Amino acid sequence: VPVQCAGRRTIAGDLGKLDLKSALQEAGFNSSKPSCWLLEGLVMYLTRSELHKLAAQIGELAAPGSALWHDAFSETSIRQGMSFYGVPFKSGQDNYSEIWTKCGFQKSIMMDSRGAWVDREARKLQMDDRYQVLPSQLSGRPMCLLVRAE
Repeated sequence: VPVQCAGRRTIAGDLGKLDLKSALQEAGFNSSKPSCWLLEGLVMYLTRSELHKLAAQIGELAAPGSALWHDAFSETSIRQGMSFYGVPFKSGQDNYSEIWTKCGFQKSIMMDSRGAWVDREARKLQMDDRYQVLPSQLSGRPMCLLVRAE
C-alpha cells in the first residue's frame, strides 16, 4: 500500500541513548503538525523506565491531532516469562492508557488483540469495540494488547 502521509523517515538509534527530539528535528520533523507514531514490536523490549522516558519524549513532540499505536503485553504475560526467538521481553503493564494520557494524548484505549483483524477485501483494519479492556480487567490475566492514543 502506498504511503498516504506527507512523509515518512526512519531514525536509527538506541532509544536508551538517543536524543529523540534532536534526531527527529535534524531529519526535518515538524512538531507543530500532527504525526503518527507506530511502536510495533517495541514496548515489550523496553524497561518500565525506558518506556516512560520514550512516552514523555513523544508527548513533547506530538502536536494536537497526533495518533499513536502499539502492541504490548499485560504484566502477567511478562511475569510468565514471555520471549520471542529466545529474547525475553523486559516489561508488560496493565495500564498503558494512563502512560499516554499523562504524556499529553487526550484519550487512549487498550484492546485485547483478538478483537482486531485485517479485512483484506476492504483493505482495512477492523476493530471490535467489545474487546476494549480496562486495567482492572487485566490484573492477573495474560493478554496481548493493541493500544491506541489520540
